[in-house]
Parts: sequence; C-alpha cells; structure tokens
Amino acid sequence: MVWDDGEAPLATLHVHEERAKTILSENKSPDLSFRFSVNPYRGCQHACAYCYARPSHSYWGFGAGTDFDREIIVKVNAPELLREAFEKKSWQGERITFSGNTDCYQPLEGRYRLTASCSRSARA
Repeated sequence: MVWDDGEAPLATLHVHEERAKTILSENKSPDLSFRFSVNPYRGCQHACAYCYARPSHSYWGFGAGTDFDREIIVKVNAPELLREAFEKKSWQGERITFSGNTDCYQPLEGRYRLTASCSRSARA
C-alpha cells in the first residue's frame, strides 16, 4: 500500500452569481425565535460535514454532499433588496436573522462583502 503524505488537492470552487428576486425569507415555525432571515449565500465553503443546511442545496439542483461546499450561489444584489424591503411601508421593523442556512462570514464574504453591506442597510 502506498501512502501519500502530501496534502489533498483543493476541490474546485464554482461561484454562481445571481440577481435574486427577494432577499427576506419568511419563517412560520413556532420553534424558531425569528420570522425573517437573510441568506446572501447558498452553500458554504467551510464544508462542515455535520452542517444541518446541506440538504437545502438539493433544492437548487446541487448535491448535498460535496456540492454544498463547491457550488456556491452568491446573491450579488442582496444589500439593495434588503434596503428596498426596509423602505416599504408594510415593513414592521421585525428582527432578522442573518444566514440561518449558511455561514454569512465564509471566505467569499471577503470578496463580495454582502453581509457587511446588508448589515449597514439594517442599521440605517
């Protein structure tokens, strides 16, 4: 048997930029303490095997296994959509949870800065 002492090759990352139609997801579960959440990213580069969000990736046609950390969807217009939602007269100023489905501070945040921009929208 041959053992390779080198590091495993990095998986190829595919970033899919999308212009989302909406950014607030409404939760109607009595088990959760929030009604709305914002997820600027779908999928997560951290690749935690135990992540509860993995199965949601199959909704978009990706595998919950390795695709979750290699096929990342970036909602490039998330800050603008959140600002628009706050400007509506119907907005009640409710609590919003950031990234209930993936980590909003994953490595791609360093490039896109969506979470930081959404946070500024929330404070304005």
